[in-house]
Amino acid sequence: MLAVTIPTLVGIATGWYAVSTTFTTNSMALWTGLAVIVMAYLCTGFWEELVFRGVLMSNAAEGIRGWFSRRNVIIVVLILQAVIFGVIHVDQWTTQAPHPTFVVTWILGGFMYGLLYLLGNDLALPIGVHAAINTAEAGLFSQTAPAEGGIPVIVLIEPISQSILAGHGGILMMSRTVLAAILGILWLWYIREGSLDLWTHSAMRVSDSTS
Repeated sequence: MLAVTIPTLVGIATGWYAVSTTFTTNSMALWTGLAVIVMAYLCTGFWEELVFRGVLMSNAAEGIRGWFSRRNVIIVVLILQAVIFGVIHVDQWTTQAPHPTFVVTWILGGFMYGLLYLLGNDLALPIGVHAAINTAEAGLFSQTAPAEGGIPVIVLIEPISQSILAGHGGILMMSRTVLAAILGILWLWYIREGSLDLWTHSAMRVSDSTS
């Protein structure tokens, strides 16, 4: 959540975001609503990471491993799943984002989650990071006003414009994912005492001599 909080506070401090209201609860109690958000986005994070990182990446690697070296397989698969992840979120930039180019934000998100999956060698970290970002954007700092009787929001913010900087899917939103990935990589580096390897994920193994 720190990765969402820092760019958002920067946006508020610089005037790119305006605080519309705080503690918008409607008919649902605040903590009940936040618990619902956490559970919902844990489920979302779990299935999206399982499908896009766990299933898609391993199956894509299996399919192309006869064509590329081990490292190139990983690079191709990492980019491929990120693009598919971004395209699958097409509804985000047709209903909320003002410019189709903002799909880059979701492609970058897929790339970062894939990177965490490869470096961490399992789905735990990308699931946690994905769920935390979504939870913070929905319940902590939200740009979407809750519907009547809907999920509460702690801080409701409004961008000063739907520009490439502050608008939905813009640079400030993109920076949250980048910061989350950096923090995740630093955490992995710390717990593994500086030992990180992008090329040895068990699901990406390719038997060749041109690694």
